[in-house]
Amino acid sequence: MLKKVQISDKNSGRIIAEYPIVLEILGVSSKDYCKEAWENAIDEGVVDPTRTARYEVEVVNDIWDKQ
Repeated sequence: MLKKVQISDKNSGRIIAEYPIVLEILGVSSKDYCKEAWENAIDEGVVDPTRTARYEVEVVNDIWDKQ
């Protein structure tokens, strides 16, 4: 399933990053999608991994489901 995940700054509400995430594993949760997006944001340097409380990571919609 492909889901769109957004990362935003909690103080300003500004969207920092948005990722389409595909996980091909059965039984994955929204938390799994958010974790993958967070790791992408760290790799790209758009978030400070030492200040996780500053950010909100959430699945904003299902883009498609292959079922």
